[in-house]
Amino acid sequence: MHNDVVPLNPCDYAVEEGIVKVGAPARSNFIRKPGAIALDNAAFCCVHQEGDFSLSARVILWGDQPEDGAFLMVREHRERWVKITLRREADGGCRIVSRRTDGWSEDTLGDCLHVQSCYLRIVRRGDQFYLYYSLEPYGWKLVDSFKLSMDSRLSVGFGAQSPRGTGCQVRVEDILLSDVILTGFPERN
Repeated sequence: MHNDVVPLNPCDYAVEEGIVKVGAPARSNFIRKPGAIALDNAAFCCVHQEGDFSLSARVILWGDQPEDGAFLMVREHRERWVKITLRREADGGCRIVSRRTDGWSEDTLGDCLHVQSCYLRIVRRGDQFYLYYSLEPYGWKLVDSFKLSMDSRLSVGFGAQSPRGTGCQVRVEDILLSDVILTGFPERN
């Protein structure tokens, strides 16, 4: 997948031996809040995927400003998308955050972590989405699950954000996009 990605927004990215480095511009994010800001300018490298799928990758966050993040994302258009992010917190730690957007964004706060890398996964089964994380490429922990009606063909991929900072770098590796949905993952919190 990493050799076929196309950036949605202008960004710095490079592919070296199966590892992707992505740079987020300053003040970049994907978010839509009523009566507030609507941003659609974060770095997002994607391919098109049809039907059910599983997307997973190891992300490494090199950003040190609050809300800098490395994420996986599924996108129909600017007002309907899903992402799971390893996000820097003000205390220097990180947090897993799930965000679904159907007109407006809604966040689910996951676990706080004291690491700057983890594995993220998004699974789609019809209109049902499951968002997971793990510190290893096994033992997945469910962060969020929900129904969201989306087209069969979506943009799927990974990216970087720096909503309050001057930009950040992320590294994405062990990328796996498959239409084979494995069983045995938790489906409820």
